[in-house]
Amino acid sequence: MTPAEKQEFIRIARRLTEEGAFLCPHEAGYGLMVKRNKWQKPIMRVAKDKIAAFVRDELITNIKAKHNHFKMTQAGRAHYRRYLNQTDPYRAQHQKIETDEAGISRNMSETPLSWLKARAGKGGGIKFSDAEFKAGEYLRRDYEISRMSKRLCVDWSRPIAGTGSNKSVRQTDLPDMVLDASRRFTKALETVGPDLADILVPICCELVGLETVEKNMQWPRRSAKLVLKFALSRLATYYGLQPPRKVSVSERIRSTIA
Repeated sequence: MTPAEKQEFIRIARRLTEEGAFLCPHEAGYGLMVKRNKWQKPIMRVAKDKIAAFVRDELITNIKAKHNHFKMTQAGRAHYRRYLNQTDPYRAQHQKIETDEAGISRNMSETPLSWLKARAGKGGGIKFSDAEFKAGEYLRRDYEISRMSKRLCVDWSRPIAGTGSNKSVRQTDLPDMVLDASRRFTKALETVGPDLADILVPICCELVGLETVEKNMQWPRRSAKLVLKFALSRLATYYGLQPPRKVSVSERIRSTIA
């Protein structure tokens, strides 16, 4: 993404993340429609070339039920959250970087999950089960792998709109590992649901701190711990790391805060 494209995306991102917001054709470009004015007229205008760039980088996606309409993707929301959290302490710390066999680099010293796990029983931590901790690591791995080689197979001879999906990416050209990871990641977020995905993606995938997530979500202090514990428990069931019966109210309340 060029600096100009990034600046334009950030300009519209705050409103595009609102519930029911979308982009649709308007005059010579696109208009941003929002719920607060009952979608009567666009509150912002975006050039067509910027829309093409946002689709290319998977920041927005076509709305299947509406021709030539676009909404924010999980990747777009993640990109905007990273912009809002440029001073996040987890990114500022000295990092111990290791690369696994798939070529995925990780900060092994202070990811939010490892920080919380290491401080269990010392205040500020969470008592994760092995299955829950592994589930968070699996989600990050799938996230990182699914982002590999995204731009290698873009065919700009095809239109970007009105397809119901991004047809400009020839999926047969992508490595099986990337496709499998992308499917697992998408299915994982669908399984846990959008509310729990909103805490799993920033903490597990983007290395955003727990307090920062609480602030961005406007949650009460320390409330994110319980939500994260439950989200990881449900995620562990999706990855086959524990049976479904483990995801229960009594279980997560009994073992959440160390």
